[in-house]
Amino acid sequence: NLLYSTFLGGAEADTAYSIALNGATVYLVGETASSNFPTVAPLQGNQPGTDAFVVRLNTNTAGVPGLIFSTYFGGGKWNMFDSTDSARGIVLAGAQMYIAGFTNSTSEASGGTFKIAPAVPYQENLAGSSLRGTDCFIIRLAP
Repeated sequence: NLLYSTFLGGAEADTAYSIALNGATVYLVGETASSNFPTVAPLQGNQPGTDAFVVRLNTNTAGVPGLIFSTYFGGGKWNMFDSTDSARGIVLAGAQMYIAGFTNSTSEASGGTFKIAPAVPYQENLAGSSLRGTDCFIIRLAP
């Protein structure tokens, strides 16, 4: 028997890469090129290029109320073109989510828009080449 099924996305390409479960609550991460990806209590808005997304969805609640939390995560390059942010994995630890992925966006400290938490990060900016290089990212969220 089919117990739950839904679409989730915007007008452009949306791809989910990883899922985590806590009862009927589904946590989903991936990437989107949609400027109208559905968000609820977002940490940030859409940025140029492809952005990572993080979603928390209650599969026991139909329609819009089932989308508990949804945000873009990522940034843009200093030139604001062709940036890619992709969330590829998620692990739950209590009420917190640990998310891993890759980016070629630069941080706010170097003129980009990729957010770095106020705590001391291991690496504050993109070390990859400004043209094609990417770095991994790790984020911890408590929505």
